[in-house]
Amino acid sequence: MRRHTLNLLSYLFIVVLAACSFTDNTSLEKSEKVANWLSQQKLATNNHTIWVDELGEEKVSLSLSSGVSGKVLFYLDLYLSTGEQQYLDEAIIGCEYLVDELPQNVEDAKSIRNGTSLYGDISGSAFILMETYKLTQEEKWKTSVLHCLSLLDSMSIQPDGRYWNNFNDVLVGSAGTGLLLLYLYDELDDPKALQIAKEAAESLEQRAVRNQDSIYWHLNQNNSFNLPNFSHGASGIGYFYARLYETTNDEHYLNISRQVAKYLDLIAWKPENSFLLPYGFPDIGWERAYDIGWAHGPAGTARFFYKLWQVTNEGEWLEIVKQCANGIQYSGMPEQPNDRFGEAPFPIDMRFGTGGVIDFYINLHTAGLIENEAYINALFMELENQAVQDSTTLYWPIERYGFMGGEDGSMATFTGYFYGAAGLGRLYTKRHNLINEREKGIKLPDDPF
Repeated sequence: MRRHTLNLLSYLFIVVLAACSFTDNTSLEKSEKVANWLSQQKLATNNHTIWVDELGEEKVSLSLSSGVSGKVLFYLDLYLSTGEQQYLDEAIIGCEYLVDELPQNVEDAKSIRNGTSLYGDISGSAFILMETYKLTQEEKWKTSVLHCLSLLDSMSIQPDGRYWNNFNDVLVGSAGTGLLLLYLYDELDDPKALQIAKEAAESLEQRAVRNQDSIYWHLNQNNSFNLPNFSHGASGIGYFYARLYETTNDEHYLNISRQVAKYLDLIAWKPENSFLLPYGFPDIGWERAYDIGWAHGPAGTARFFYKLWQVTNEGEWLEIVKQCANGIQYSGMPEQPNDRFGEAPFPIDMRFGTGGVIDFYINLHTAGLIENEAYINALFMELENQAVQDSTTLYWPIERYGFMGGEDGSMATFTGYFYGAAGLGRLYTKRHNLINEREKGIKLPDDPF
């Protein structure tokens, strides 16, 4: 299916129009249309009626990435922005499902693929249930959070630190689990959560690849892939160490973060005051030498440098955050990418594409770092250009990635956070909060803004 993109004249018109004001009052309406569509994508299963992960598929996961936790996140943010009880009620329906379907013992928990990762079933559920407890003060949600923490403790592999699998990264490995543990420590003041996080950092340090005063990690201890950006590599792992320093004030963790920053600076490409990291090494035919999104581009990597600035107050890190934003515009998005960013147009999802970039730019604008209303509006226009909507509903079909199963490039419609309506719909809620100078909604454990 051909991706419909804006032609140059249309894009310029949008930029000029958007530059005149940043007062779009329809953002919340768009989020509510997404909520209406999601309410129609439910399956009766295990004494619940709950959202499916993919339109037309009878699959329901607990995860933050694709499953129920991601949908609850969307509804909680919508409730916070509107005060409408119906959205909190929808979130509660999701939480009830999470509580009933969480594994009750370690053996069952270990059967869940990547369940301990930040965006997986157990850690993702723990985050969402904790946020729901903060809003409702219902003890059953907190009790389930403590159950998740106990599972994470029991599922870890010891001695010589702690780890849960062969992965090191934020998305499926120890760094992401560590970020969830630090979040739980902050919310519960439970020393066990902090201790496990510190032991995970110890294991990661043993797995690191060092070169003088720089440091990085392979994606997996069983292969040599080095994907240095946020979701799978040094940028995200460095973020974990910076968070540990923020929590403990232990200079050792800050020194590791600085060594990560040194490595990233050594491999960065810096055209036109930009900061761009390669997709990965060894280059075995990656589709893009450079990318733009949360996973493999500056929209994610900037999170590490922003956190370094937060914990050190050193201006050089904030400058790199701005250079990451420059790199996104250098790529050519939302139009056809330039030749260093591949031949195919950018996708729109939260993990790899436009959605993650919009999230980044809203964060920059909210933090007062960059004021570029025109660019944000143009990105939203690209998002809407690919949407399916009517008077009451809004959703997005996307091209299926090969790792999802099914035919690579075929069209699919997802409901979840990374690839579907929950994640993209949440962007409209964030935009509403930005325009109306409201407090930000829920912040994910890997979001420093």
